Amino acid sequence: MGSGGPSASQQLSTPRDPHGGFIAYFSTIALLEGLRLIRGKQVSQADPPASGPYFSGLALTALNPFFLLWRLTVGLVLVALTTIMAGAYALVALL
Repeated sequence: MGSGGPSASQQLSTPRDPHGGFIAYFSTIALLEGLRLIRGKQVSQADPPASGPYFSGLALTALNPFFLLWRLTVGLVLVALTTIMAGAYALVALL
């Protein structure tokens, strides 16, 4: 009498999310800072230059495998077409 769902052995063999470790890291840092605040210790307010939401978003976008795949396929074609069109318009402008 199965429930229709995957068995325990199938659940263990499925690939894990590649971003899981990244999320776990930031969750741990946030938890540790929260515990420091609860205990009354001062948490540093100065962010190093390579941190913050802008850098995190840039890093996540740049390292996203689907974004890289898109850049290598569709993005490369768009850049090539733009270069060809820009060259044609420059030639017309010189005449």
